[in-house]
Amino acid sequence: MPTKQYSGRVISLIEHLARLDGAYVNLESLSIGHGEAILRITKPPLPTVKITSIATQYIDMLINMHQVRFRIATEIDISVLERRIPSVIIETSSEHTMASRGGLTAQDVLVMEAQEGTFYIWTAMLGIADIT
Repeated sequence: MPTKQYSGRVISLIEHLARLDGAYVNLESLSIGHGEAILRITKPPLPTVKITSIATQYIDMLINMHQVRFRIATEIDISVLERRIPSVIIETSSEHTMASRGGLTAQDVLVMEAQEGTFYIWTAMLGIADIT
């Protein structure tokens, strides 16, 4: 079976993540210097999936999460993040990697609702690939 791969903004990939609702998520790797996070998603009998977050501006998640549902951010989520993230980071992101997008926008925030709570990744791009 060929490997499925997708990449793009969170908003453009959310439909591909819907098939993984209820999955187990493991934060496999986090590179602060490169702004990269790699998540391993398992939901038998589906293939294991790797999600790579590129140019990650903010990440708030546990290493292991259960029964995860993926969705796009709402206005409430953005308000929560605006209180958590120092404004200088939001402003700097607006000037650099997220300049064409206006900084912190719902279209670039992946929300993960899990048994353990609600978690966020604000990123310029996601890569999704089946790995098994």
